[in-house]
Amino acid sequence: MKYFQVRDYYWGTLPLDKDTASKLVDAISDSSYSHPIDTASKIHAMKSKAPVFVYHFGYRGTNSLTQLDVNNYPPKVIMVFDYEM
Repeated sequence: MKYFQVRDYYWGTLPLDKDTASKLVDAISDSSYSHPIDTASKIHAMKSKAPVFVYHFGYRGTNSLTQLDVNNYPPKVIMVFDYEM
């Protein structure tokens, strides 16, 4: 995929700023996380006679210690320690 195709898919012609930072995070996440998983599952499916399943676990628990702060530019992953033990 070429640069303009990636840009158009994720944030179009909007400028990259704090309002569109989450779109950039999505693009980076897909390229560093989703794409390798997709490639590995396709290789396993080609080489194996058994079916291959890929699951995306997207649950965010109430005790999660991280959150993405998109109100800052560039966005930051911050640790949250405001829970009671």
